[in-house]
Amino acid sequence: MVTHPDGRISTRDEVMRDFDSGGNRLLEGKVDEVKVRVFENCAIVTGRTYARGECKGRAYEVRLRFTDSFVRRAGNGRQWRRMLAGSRKDDLR
Repeated sequence: MVTHPDGRISTRDEVMRDFDSGGNRLLEGKVDEVKVRVFENCAIVTGRTYARGECKGRAYEVRLRFTDSFVRRAGNGRQWRRMLAGSRKDDLR
């Protein structure tokens, strides 16, 4: 699930369908400033995503801050499950 900076929510299937159909073309993308904080059976991951591309014929360039939270799966200490994700628009510099 993706929460967009304007508050809209898209499922993974919706996002992948846009890419598969050519409706969204990612021309450049990167993730940086990643920090992971682990608290017993929970982890919080923060970072920044940069993306440049075209969506439905319109060019875009965006930088987002993201926060993802994970919980350790029961029975296997090495597997994590993503529980919540969010993002907000960051100023392009």
